[in-house]
Amino acid sequence: MRRLRSVGFDTRMLHYLGGVKQESEDFAPLYRHWYVAGRITAMDINKLAWCSLAEEIGIRPRGAGNIYFVDQDRRAIAHIYDDRGMDAVAMEREVLLPLY
Repeated sequence: MRRLRSVGFDTRMLHYLGGVKQESEDFAPLYRHWYVAGRITAMDINKLAWCSLAEEIGIRPRGAGNIYFVDQDRRAIAHIYDDRGMDAVAMEREVLLPLY
């Protein structure tokens, strides 16, 4: 949360969904899942996008973990993973056409 606050994101908007243990031979990390209920501003999206990008390429300030943008109305998900691009998926092809 401290890292998200460092870019000016209001972490009070986050709601905890729960944690999931990922079992492996060497360790069992805990993945925590949070979500923002309702709509957020374009500025908040920019702050979260920065955190996602900065986390992957090691610049500061940066977020902690992966950030996925989910648009329930359009039924689409985007994940910015580094300075080269992002993954975007949608249930309907037309939603993704503007990206091309």
